Amino acid sequence: MAAMTGTSFSLDGIGFEIDGKALLHPLTLSVPTGEVVGILGHNGSGKSTLLKILARFQAPTAGRAEYAGQDLVSFRTKDYARRVAYLPQQTPDTDGMTVREVVALGRYPWHGALGRFSALDKLKVADALKLTSMTALADRVVDTLSGGERQRAFVAMLIAQDTECLLLDEPISALDISHQIEVMELIRMLAHEHKKTVLIVLHDINMAARYCDRLIALAGGRLVAHDETAALITAERLDAIYGVRMGIFPHPQTQSPISYVL
Repeated sequence: MAAMTGTSFSLDGIGFEIDGKALLHPLTLSVPTGEVVGILGHNGSGKSTLLKILARFQAPTAGRAEYAGQDLVSFRTKDYARRVAYLPQQTPDTDGMTVREVVALGRYPWHGALGRFSALDKLKVADALKLTSMTALADRVVDTLSGGERQRAFVAMLIAQDTECLLLDEPISALDISHQIEVMELIRMLAHEHKKTVLIVLHDINMAARYCDRLIALAGGRLVAHDETAALITAERLDAIYGVRMGIFPHPQTQSPISYVL
């Protein structure tokens, strides 16, 4: 495991284009370990493209990416899945599966399709259910759950995968405010208490300001900012990201910045 004071991802000129159109212009940045890193930007800004490259679901057409000092292309698929877990925007079809069965899918990189489900696998599933407060719902069919419960089940699947890093693409976009907070509290806890690195695509600027340690901002497929959250959530920088004039004031209790459209 990479040292907590070290770097998880290092990107050097990473870019992606298709049919001559750049979806992600070459960018260079490093992501520290053990933080919640939000990825912001308008629709089509390259957020999901960047996350897919980091997840190795999509190969970059330019540049080089490393995880914990090792080139992404050099990892064996199973070895990478033991270190980095990915939850796309469109969650997998559960097709009548129970919560426990879905969470158990996270153990696949460790035992393979024909491997036996070991005592350790069962322990990791039980721990993931407990950590996400899903133990009582373990035998429920996922399709019968609320949106927040479903998302917690998928996060539990990633926890059971027992990786150092989680990549989450808009995990709260379809949730109501109470379930958004529930999921974001869980994500922050995984980073700060369980020492996982989390990269998460978000649309809600105020959620990002409250729960992320650091932000990556994209506009038109280009990197426009990469900084600690408090330094990035300013009127000038939000205007550069979204092209909208916004004001900022501090939260009365947490002092985290809250933005609003002028």
